[in-house]
Amino acid sequence: MIIGDKVRGGLYNMVDLKPHNLEAYGKIKEALSNGKNRVAVSHATGSGKSYLIAQLCEDHNEDRKLILVPSKYIREQMQKLFTKYKIQNYEFMVYQKFIKLSDDDIASLDYKLIVLDEYHHNTSKVWGAKVKCLLESHPESNVFGTSATPVRSDGVNTIDELFEGSCASELSLSEAIAKKIVPIPTYVSAMYSLDDELERLREKVKNATNTKEEKAEFYEKIKAMRIQIDKAYGMPIILNKYLKNKEGKYLVFCRNKAHLEDIKDTVIEWFKTAGFKDINSYMVYSSYEQRNKEYVSFCNDKSHKLKLLFSVNMLNEGLHLSDISGVLLLRPTNSNIVWHQQIGRCIEANNTENPVIIDATNNFQSIKQGIALLKAIKEAVTKEKGNNKDFDDKDFLELDTFFLTGYVQEIQQMFADIEGQLEGAWDQMFQEYLGFFKQYGHGDIPKTKEYKKLNNWCVHQRCNELLNEYRKKLLNDNGFIWNIPRYRFEKQVISVREFVCEYGYYPKGGSQNRYESNLGYFVSAERTKMRRNNTEESYPQWKLDIINTVMPNFCWNPIEESFNIFLYFYNDYYNNTSKNYVPKNLVYKGYRLGKQYSILKNSYNNRNLPDDKRQRLINEGIYLGDVKDLNYKRNWELLEACVNKGNILNSCNKTFQGVDLYSWIRVTVRKHIDEGEILSDKQMDLLQKAVRKWTRPIKIVDLINHQEYVYLSISKAARAMCSEHHVAKRVKSCITTIGNQLSGKTTKPYKGRFIFQYADSTDQSKPA
Repeated sequence: MIIGDKVRGGLYNMVDLKPHNLEAYGKIKEALSNGKNRVAVSHATGSGKSYLIAQLCEDHNEDRKLILVPSKYIREQMQKLFTKYKIQNYEFMVYQKFIKLSDDDIASLDYKLIVLDEYHHNTSKVWGAKVKCLLESHPESNVFGTSATPVRSDGVNTIDELFEGSCASELSLSEAIAKKIVPIPTYVSAMYSLDDELERLREKVKNATNTKEEKAEFYEKIKAMRIQIDKAYGMPIILNKYLKNKEGKYLVFCRNKAHLEDIKDTVIEWFKTAGFKDINSYMVYSSYEQRNKEYVSFCNDKSHKLKLLFSVNMLNEGLHLSDISGVLLLRPTNSNIVWHQQIGRCIEANNTENPVIIDATNNFQSIKQGIALLKAIKEAVTKEKGNNKDFDDKDFLELDTFFLTGYVQEIQQMFADIEGQLEGAWDQMFQEYLGFFKQYGHGDIPKTKEYKKLNNWCVHQRCNELLNEYRKKLLNDNGFIWNIPRYRFEKQVISVREFVCEYGYYPKGGSQNRYESNLGYFVSAERTKMRRNNTEESYPQWKLDIINTVMPNFCWNPIEESFNIFLYFYNDYYNNTSKNYVPKNLVYKGYRLGKQYSILKNSYNNRNLPDDKRQRLINEGIYLGDVKDLNYKRNWELLEACVNKGNILNSCNKTFQGVDLYSWIRVTVRKHIDEGEILSDKQMDLLQKAVRKWTRPIKIVDLINHQEYVYLSISKAARAMCSEHHVAKRVKSCITTIGNQLSGKTTKPYKGRFIFQYADSTDQSKPA
């Protein structure tokens, strides 16, 4: 492996990078060396992102570095890593402290390398504004970011927002498991209390307008559900069955402090009933000092007892614990970020055993997250087998056994089926749906607090196989959406098409216009998915069908699109300013035009730009040469305009249209002439008309020796007549003689031998 050779050869120093991180670091360095100064990685929790930070900082040991982290715990952990590898010239700062700095203080910071650890936080309203100020005030600094969850719950891709879409390496949790970087977990979904849910369902059946026979059938199903629940829950039974390590360390995540204190004794009793007699328990939720003491005690506990660490959210991200046997989830969450961070506490690359995840959140929604992860792992394993012929998949042959959700899934489906068949409830919800549809013109019900119940009802209709044809027709006649992902995707593609038709370029993520920004992130996300899947065959066919129908000329290549966006803003800039040279740091209408211009100019001049793009730049008339050459050409054009207006330049009248042409002629033009530049006849005429004391180069013709000599001025020609040709004694009188010949006052050869003439452009190539 090339990267490995580099490490062994000493180009990368002593940080202990595992093979997957060696590969990732090579991509990071490649991106930075190609002119990108903002680079991110998206790697799963537990895969060793801190080591990538350490390696990059070690490579920039002489430069000043700022590392922003979410918490004191992460700072302390990373500090140990930096000390181990003798990294210097750095400063750690917790985000909470950083946001207290003023914009002026942030602008005054002097760091060549900025690291954003867990960068998904930095698109929040408060943190995001300060980080944006940091990035905008340090455009030349290198910025590196790490996160396991770059896409927020609202669909915003923080890589697009903070790093201009530059992601050097991506490694999802499912991919990390498939590649055997982290251990395969055992995932158990368990409900320990559904009594309230069953009672609510019985009340709904009681108040429904269904027939007695139908109600009797529903009561039988509820009875059957009770039997299934008895099989599905009973925490001591589950703990005894799946927790094999009686002396292991387990994390227990709770909703809040009150929930922790309320359920702690219950959880401990579960473990004791399950056969775990000797238990040491720890809690982390209060002051920093108390949390730290409890956390350290838990980490250092080497006893032969079961170790439980109860936590609210301190361990959600950043901290890495070795040899965690499992986690117990008692905190329901709809946040995919929080869920992944929680289970990631035990799925670590350094873990020597296969951990157990017991999801006991008493929430049907949590089941979907476990099932989605299982599906993603299966897909990642299939992909790995296709890419690696030596891949050993025996550890994954019974993958379904790692995700034990069967009973709970059945219960969830039974709930949905019964609720979907209740007459009174269905009619009432349908009327609510009609009201929404008539008001907004569509059936895409949002998951807001106001419409939560209606949204859940619509979800039940989509998965209810017992829905009769009459109700299906009612729904179809009133715009019911059976496939929400397809509907929303098609709607977004249509919006992108309309945007491109109106503005001529694709929407840009991170734009100040919120509508454009959201569309830009959507486009970026789909391009990323296509790139990760490598081929169109791996990209979902239904998405391709929609794109090919709605927008058949969709641009999949972000590099090509970036080029098109540059051309659009460049032309707009030129039309408004008449300037074809762009300053390096210019931000035009929110677009970093100067930076993109600089990158393209360097690529053009270094012959690194593809021929088709070179030709497009030429056709567009974009100047990509040296700014000095551009100014020189522009000043000749200004001089012509100056002469056409009859202006005379002198020491009292130096400028024309704000440009000091007089000084430019006396310094720059004379310098170019002295260096051998040949002026055209037109240029010499312009100089003589614009500056009265300016003289054109003089040609001396020696009639006797049949020689021609060219001098840059009358005075230099006169001096040559005295010192070189020895035919004149005084320079001043010779100047008068030359002037008389040039003005036509005399046509008689000087000394019967020399004729003086103005030199033309062809004569300038043969100076004396």
